[in-house]
Amino acid sequence: LRGAERRRTPFSYYCLLGGLQVVTMGLSNLSVQVLNYPTQILFKSAKPVPTMVFGVLYHRRRYSPSDLLAGALMVAGMVVYCAADAQNFTHFNPRGIVWVVTAITADAVSGAVQEKVAQQHKAPPDEVVFFTHMTGIAYLLVICLGTSELGEGVSFTLDKPHVFAKIAAYSLAGYLGASFLKALLKSSGALATLATTTTRKAVALGLSAVVYPKPFGPSYVGGAIAFFAGVLLHSSAVKVRLRAWA
Repeated sequence: LRGAERRRTPFSYYCLLGGLQVVTMGLSNLSVQVLNYPTQILFKSAKPVPTMVFGVLYHRRRYSPSDLLAGALMVAGMVVYCAADAQNFTHFNPRGIVWVVTAITADAVSGAVQEKVAQQHKAPPDEVVFFTHMTGIAYLLVICLGTSELGEGVSFTLDKPHVFAKIAAYSLAGYLGASFLKALLKSSGALATLATTTTRKAVALGLSAVVYPKPFGPSYVGGAIAFFAGVLLHSSAVKVRLRAWA
C-alpha cells in the first residue's frame, strides 16, 4: 500500500506489463500440453534471441559477431532438440512451438519496457512487481469471467481442498522469485541475473530428465550442447560489454 501511494511510474506502463505477463505465462503453460517439458525450458531460456531481434528492429542496435553467433547456436540447438522431440513423442504439436515463441517474445518486450521504467522513472523493484501482478490479475479475472474456466477451477479446488495450499505456495514462490531477481538486477547487474536464471533452468532441465525419465539420444545431447554453448557465449559477450561500460 505504501508503494501504491508513492507510485513513480505512469499506470499505463503497468497495464502493458500486466498484459505481456498474461501472454507470457498463459502461452507458456499452454505449450506444455503439446511440448516436452525440457523443450519448453530450452525455449524459455532463449529469451536473448527475441531480445536481440527486438533491439535491432526497435532500438536500431548493432550486435557483435559473438552475439550473432550465440543467437545462431541457440536457434540451431532448439531446432535439433525439437526435431528429436517430433520423432520420439506422439503428443508433439508444432502449435506448441508457436505458443512458446510468442511467450518468450512477449517476455522480451516486457524486459525492454521494464528497462525503460527503471531508467526513466526510477521505479523500485517492489513497485514494478506489485502493479504488474495486480494488472495481470485483473486481465485474468476478465478472461475467466468470460469463459467457463473460473467455474471449473472453483469446482476443482472445492473437490480437492489440498490444491489451495499448492496454489498459495506456488504464488508465494513466484512472487518472491520475481522480487529477488529484480533486486539482484539492481544490486549486482545483468550478468549475475542472467547467470542465475540460466543456471536455474539448466538445473530444472537436469532434474526433469532424472525424475521423469524420457527417451535420450545423440540429437538431444547435440541440441542441448549447441544451445547452452550459445547461452555461455552470450553471457561472455554481456560480461565484456559490462566491463567496457564500467
